[in-house]
Amino acid sequence: MPGLAVIQKINFSWALTYWPDQGADFGDALVAAAAKVRKEAQVATFDKAMINSLRKVGIKITAL
Repeated sequence: MPGLAVIQKINFSWALTYWPDQGADFGDALVAAAAKVRKEAQVATFDKAMINSLRKVGIKITAL
């Protein structure tokens, strides 16, 4: 699918730091850690809580 990239590198130490301290669930923490690997990455989601927690750590969000 054009515009999507499969990222297999995840910084698990960063994900574990992000979860649960930042209020994210573990799945959100994995998404955030994957987005941190690629600086140009953006996350698309409907989840308002996830949007807020990802913005706190500097992840670009595409709110749907």
